[in-house]
Amino acid sequence: MDKQDEETSWTDREEQSLQPIHDRHVNEQCELFTKQQDEWNTMMLTRTSSQDDTYNCELQLETMSTRHAFEISNLSKNISFRKKTMDLQHMHESKALNEKHAFAKAMLAEKEKFEKRALAVKQGHEVIVTSLHSTDQQILEEETLQKLQSDECATLHTQQQLEIENAADAIRIEHVVEEFFSEDSSL
Repeated sequence: MDKQDEETSWTDREEQSLQPIHDRHVNEQCELFTKQQDEWNTMMLTRTSSQDDTYNCELQLETMSTRHAFEISNLSKNISFRKKTMDLQHMHESKALNEKHAFAKAMLAEKEKFEKRALAVKQGHEVIVTSLHSTDQQILEEETLQKLQSDECATLHTQQQLEIENAADAIRIEHVVEEFFSEDSSL
C-alpha cells in the first residue's frame, strides 16, 4: 500500500508540476484559435465590403512584406551563423590536417634516420667481412634505400595534398550550397 501511495503521490506531484505548462499551452492554443478566427472574419469582411478593398489589400501586403522581411532576416542570420561555423570548422580541420602532416613527416624523417643508421651498421659489419665486392653492394643498397625513401616521401606528399584538396573541395561545396539556399528563400 505504501508503494502504491508513493506511486500515486509521485503521479500527482508530476501532474502538479506539469500543470502550469499544460495551462500555458491551452492558453496559447486558445489565443491562436482566436487570432485565426479574427483573421478569417477580417478576410470575410474585406471580401464583402467593396469600399475597403484597397485598404485591406494594402494592409495585407504590409503584413506579408513584414513577415517576408522577418523571414529573410532570420534566414540571413541563420546562413551567417552557418558560414561562421563552417569557417571555424574548416580552420580546425586544416589545423588538424597540418598537424597530422607535420607528425607524419617527422615520423618519416625518424624512420629514414633509423634506416640509415641500420644500413651504416650493416655496412660496417660487411666491410670487415668483404672488401671491394661489399662496396658495390653498399652502393646498391644505398641507392635502393634512397629510392625507397624518396618514394615514401612522394607518396606521403601526394596523400597529404589529396587530403587537403578533398577537405577544401568539401568546404567549397558546403559554401556553394549555403549561398544557393540563401539566394532562393523558397527552399
